[in-house]
Amino acid sequence: MIFLGHGRSDCLFGANSNCGFLVSPFFEGISNYENDNFIHRENISVFSGKKVFCLSCNSADGLGKLAVQKGAKAFIGFGDIPTDNEVLAEVGKRLAFLIARLKGEINWIVKKSLVYSINNNHNFFQLVDTVRLFTNFRINEIILTHRSLRQRRLLADYLYNFKNDMALFGDGNERLLSE
Repeated sequence: MIFLGHGRSDCLFGANSNCGFLVSPFFEGISNYENDNFIHRENISVFSGKKVFCLSCNSADGLGKLAVQKGAKAFIGFGDIPTDNEVLAEVGKRLAFLIARLKGEINWIVKKSLVYSINNNHNFFQLVDTVRLFTNFRINEIILTHRSLRQRRLLADYLYNFKNDMALFGDGNERLLSE
């Protein structure tokens, strides 16, 4: 199961009518997915028996471990992924394009990693390594080719934190696809 969305250490946020992220078929029994408390400690067992890739802020800070305790086979979660207004506050409004670039880099890394890992019948340990490898590849490209020293350093630092804050819970030997 792949969850791409917003969250914090104690919950994952549901979709809203503007984003088109429809997850309700995967979460039977949860009636309202348009809220900011979609998956939380009380209903985390919805991941029971599932293998989860959760690209959501702070999903590695509590939900991953709890999901495995409640029956998830494997769970990859992430730390803080600065893709919103906190980046603007740090780097200034004139560098707002950095947010779009960071989102694009993460999008590229996640897509490439998942496709590569699925095509090669990887397990969760190998998926984590693949995400880290593709992140290192993008960091290298940014450092060598991005025009502004400050911007490339910020972008590289954000991606470095992205890969280092990723955590795997549960059985890393689980294959991404059922055998």
